[in-house]
Amino acid sequence: MGNTNHGKLKGVLFLGLYDFLFLSNGYGEDAIASKIAETAQNQRSSAAFPLIGRGKSYEKRGVPVIHSFPELPSAGVSFYQDFKSGLIRRLKDEWTALEKIGKEARFIIAVGDIFPVFLSQYSARRPTVFIGTAKSHYVQDYNFLERSLLKRNLKNFVRDKITADVLNKKDTAADFVGNPMMDETLAATWNFPDFDGLTLALLPGSRSDCAENFSIQVEALQLLQQTKRVKIRGIAHLPPSLDPKILTSKLIGWDGVSTNEAPFLLGAYTQGEVLLLLAQNSLGETLKASSLVLGQAGTGNEQAAGAGKPVVAFDWSFSRNGKLSWYRWRQKKLLGDALAVVRADSKHLAEKTYHILGDRDLYQKMSYEGKNRMGPAGGSQKIVEYLKTL
Repeated sequence: MGNTNHGKLKGVLFLGLYDFLFLSNGYGEDAIASKIAETAQNQRSSAAFPLIGRGKSYEKRGVPVIHSFPELPSAGVSFYQDFKSGLIRRLKDEWTALEKIGKEARFIIAVGDIFPVFLSQYSARRPTVFIGTAKSHYVQDYNFLERSLLKRNLKNFVRDKITADVLNKKDTAADFVGNPMMDETLAATWNFPDFDGLTLALLPGSRSDCAENFSIQVEALQLLQQTKRVKIRGIAHLPPSLDPKILTSKLIGWDGVSTNEAPFLLGAYTQGEVLLLLAQNSLGETLKASSLVLGQAGTGNEQAAGAGKPVVAFDWSFSRNGKLSWYRWRQKKLLGDALAVVRADSKHLAEKTYHILGDRDLYQKMSYEGKNRMGPAGGSQKIVEYLKTL
């Protein structure tokens, strides 16, 4: 039934009691949780149990990953694809492992949607703090069953103020203390050098279609350069889980060049008046240097919008039948006018980008909407301050 490697406990586990066990179900959720866990670790012991993959974000920050699973084919986006690869067995193994591991933690910090909350309450059976990153009133309210779970938590931190207000009106205590997604984005520690032209960010995403996404985005850069007649620098920001070779194999006809642009630079390529940089672990710096984002990411698109950068995405379903896929429809509902979605080809992508860059009022409207929908930074530190009281 697909992948048979269903999870492995790492090393010698239970040498002591963990204060916090972070339970997260997504790559973006891992990044948010790992930042909070790293900060909390200065005074309290933390460990991680990522539900969708290897937990590389935790490992990068020195947070021990005490349990991991193979990567899901769709990163949790396509139920059908993941089901064929053994999702049901995977869920059973997660439940069984968490029953054992949960006993070694004082508190569970559930990050993502309602699923890690359910696991924490019914499998680990530990006091739970929820950091909700997935659901918002802008898309869909928490339903009655979800609210019944949230009411049992010690604390619920949600992703925006309007969601907190709605939950509190429905007798479910919730707080909005700033958006943890934005903390990593705005914490730029260095700057890309000035560029005599236009800089755009490329977010190809982390799923199986990232290489094809990247190809369309690069073609759009070239078309945009031919239209605007200016030098263009594209900064493609790659998630930690992505092998750069998957993308560089698409750069046939591009010339590799040496550059000292950035400490996290993976490669630099040029063709005509277009300079293309590949970077990693530098999303805040990439967004700071860019005027607009060509984005196929999930959390990355949301972070870009929150940083005030208009985001242009394309959608294959939109090309086929004029309707957005569920995933992109949800993101459009979440980000509102901060996100423009076009058909899946480089021509439409370049045309929409050109239009936004040439319309100052539209650009400012998209920028304001993204900041307003995502909310301010500072959530991570305030959540850590609460955790220290437990």
